Amino acid sequence: MAKFLLMTTSIEDGARSPSVQHNSHYPIGVAYLHSYLESIGHRVETLDLNDYPFDQCRTIAMDKIAAEHWDIVGFQILAFNRTSSFRLIEEIHQHRPDIHLVAGGVHATVMYEQIVLRYPFLTVVRGEGEMTISELADKWSGGGGGYGFSAGDWFFRRWEACCY
Repeated sequence: MAKFLLMTTSIEDGARSPSVQHNSHYPIGVAYLHSYLESIGHRVETLDLNDYPFDQCRTIAMDKIAAEHWDIVGFQILAFNRTSSFRLIEEIHQHRPDIHLVAGGVHATVMYEQIVLRYPFLTVVRGEGEMTISELADKWSGGGGGYGFSAGDWFFRRWEACCY
């Protein structure tokens, strides 16, 4: 079974509360993924960092990644946390290219073409991700990787252009 770290990163400064509120803007989609993955035997931890300034978010996330071995790190990307998500995705890939990186969420679903063209190492899941993320974990544990899905159908495969 895979070891997942799921996270939602800092909301842009202008849209975030000036103080950290631990229960603010809880990302329910990440909670669904966490629950589902645990129910089928995967080890999962979730970081809800959307209410932290980016420097704190980055420190918490990178310390967590350095402290343990993760098979898959997943990001919920929304319009208001996309910049912090992409910054962390780049940094994690630079320092830990062995980790499979996955993005989902509303922004990733709508903007998947631009995202996969800019980050060819990133797998983007469009729409609901519970079944898809499990399929990805199964594929990667067998040595695959670099795949993207949309409602169970392929929309791109490693190093290929997106299909319509």
